[in-house]
Amino acid sequence: MNLLAKINAAVEKAEKFVISVSVIIMAVLLIGNVIMRVIVNDSWAFTDEVGRFLVVTMTFIGSAYAARIGRHIRMSAIYDMLPARVRRVLMTLISFVTALGLFVVTYYCFEYVQFLYESGRVSNSLRIPMYLVMIFVPIGMFLMSVQYLLTAVTNLVRKDGPYVSPLKKDTEAEDSDQLYSA
Repeated sequence: MNLLAKINAAVEKAEKFVISVSVIIMAVLLIGNVIMRVIVNDSWAFTDEVGRFLVVTMTFIGSAYAARIGRHIRMSAIYDMLPARVRRVLMTLISFVTALGLFVVTYYCFEYVQFLYESGRVSNSLRIPMYLVMIFVPIGMFLMSVQYLLTAVTNLVRKDGPYVSPLKKDTEAEDSDQLYSA
């Protein structure tokens, strides 16, 4: 378990690093491009392309990070009104199904990246191989899959749930218990 905890911590640091660096690079590029347009009346040709690459990276790695910390989007109107035991069972089921679906999508994403690699497709301006950019899609999908699987396992193992991520207990569910019992 200690090894898994270390791997999990390293992956979390990598996710934070990739997201942070992507945001910083995008901000510098976009601000620099605006300054170039105002001062020289010309844009950097590569800014749009790099911006799109960074958006893809931030979206999928950021989604994995959001699943890790339990800040992903949830539709919970009915869920919040259910008793804690039912919520835990439902969250376990939802997490397992979501993990399974994301594992399937991950497989197809890897297939697509392999296709990009074999076809030799490159980006228009910078001539970057497209598989290098798109590899973040299946990586992010896989990391999300693992987080949802860990959430389901956490809800099965720990009885003080429900948990919305492996580390975050559903405190909104506790609040709604108190609200509906009053």
